[in-house]
Amino acid sequence: MALRPNEHNDSFILALRRLMDMKQTDFAEYLGIPIGTLKNWEQGRSTPPEYVKSMIIRRIEEDNALNVKTV
Repeated sequence: MALRPNEHNDSFILALRRLMDMKQTDFAEYLGIPIGTLKNWEQGRSTPPEYVKSMIIRRIEEDNALNVKTV
């Protein structure tokens, strides 16, 4: 499944984390970002730049970390 960073709402990062079934601390560590940054993104206090969203998606796809099949 190809993830598209431009097709998202304010909870795009939160949705990715939930799809991966990870706690905030684990997801932040997986991405190599501070937990505070992740919380800010998820709560809408700040938004990751598009290039960061693309990097996150690429990492998830390369790791095959999101095992979603389309119907």
